[in-house]
Amino acid sequence: MHQVIYDHHKLGTELDYIQNLLKEISESRVRYGIQDLQDIVGEPVRMPFRRAAYSEVDETEVVGLQDDKINILKLLCPEKTPRRAVITIVGAGGIGKTTLACMVYKSAKADFDYHIMLSISQQFSLIDLLRKMISKNNNSVPNDRGEDYYVGELKRCLNSRRYLIILDDVWTGDLWNELKEVLPDNKNGSRVLMTTRHNDVAKSADSKIPPYELNLLNEKESLDLLLKKAFPYQEPHEECPKDLLELAPELSMKCKGLPLALIVLGGIISTKELSYLAWERVLQTMTWHSDGTGCMRIVAMSYEDMPYYLKACFQYLAFFPEDYVISAKSLIRMWVAEGFIPLEGRRTIEIMVEDCLEELSRRSMVQVLSRSANGLIKHFKVHDILHDLAMHEAEHENFVTVFSQASDDTLPNNIIRRASLQAQDKNDQFLEYAT
Repeated sequence: MHQVIYDHHKLGTELDYIQNLLKEISESRVRYGIQDLQDIVGEPVRMPFRRAAYSEVDETEVVGLQDDKINILKLLCPEKTPRRAVITIVGAGGIGKTTLACMVYKSAKADFDYHIMLSISQQFSLIDLLRKMISKNNNSVPNDRGEDYYVGELKRCLNSRRYLIILDDVWTGDLWNELKEVLPDNKNGSRVLMTTRHNDVAKSADSKIPPYELNLLNEKESLDLLLKKAFPYQEPHEECPKDLLELAPELSMKCKGLPLALIVLGGIISTKELSYLAWERVLQTMTWHSDGTGCMRIVAMSYEDMPYYLKACFQYLAFFPEDYVISAKSLIRMWVAEGFIPLEGRRTIEIMVEDCLEELSRRSMVQVLSRSANGLIKHFKVHDILHDLAMHEAEHENFVTVFSQASDDTLPNNIIRRASLQAQDKNDQFLEYAT
């Protein structure tokens, strides 16, 4: 009799587990936009990934940059100007300079013998930049030599070759002043493409080629981008209810045509109910000021909209330097060790932490760079403006204290809960987007 009762209890427990598992699968299917297999009629059945595999720039998701891409490619054409030329893309933070540069790089690199795209931090090291360029063709670059050695090696690497070097997010003219003496002019159409927020940097790079200024999106482009992010992996105009389509232009106009603001706002409303009241509440909380803080206010609103544990995960990103390519696997282990994520049901902590990173991606708070074969995030980075927000919130909450060579050695007055040591001369401070 006792055995029968025990068996019934065991069976009931296993049924509860299966029911909870099915519920989680169903919720995940909705969250990641996966169709029911029976809904796919007349097509071969393929098991869906967690999300579609990511390419560095999915141009089908890009709005308003196709004409700019064509114009920049014309400037890069080697036959147009045989001398080494420097093209600069200038615009405000969040306007799409990096996205445009990635699009151009993907299309143009096959026309050059040597090509590399690097992200430049505010505190750059010329030696590290030279080492990164040399390592493009040589994996065994010594790290204990002087500047003259690396200059000579790079010149030998680029000698008689037509090269394309893209320097993303240049902050000062000092960078090009140092590099122009290093990069040879082979008179074969070599090109340097720089992106910057600062007009003085852009104008000083090449006096014969005026800076290429990116414009803000118009009303239609703004609305299209907002809806693409609000309804990822779907057709927005089919999925969005009619009353929300009428409200969406008011939301998009609040972003003043700035792509990053539209992307983050789209991430916010993608988490809301498909109801007029829910979207109207978002609209009522939005403000934009002409002092340049409008984008920061929108990303701050996205941060405030997060649950407490997701805020902790976002603040943790302040541990990493600006423009750092973050390994999702390493970060997930850190989050697990910190115990940020509350357990729910029978889901493993690893799955829940992975879902938190996916949620940050869905809210457009991180930029995914690569995914594994099963769709999980492998590497990502954080936009400068969002990194500034993470740093601000982490400092305000005394979540992490950052030490770098750019700062003084004075210890803060408050108790240090977590410390991040960010050396300026780390080799991977400069990051290669594509190979």
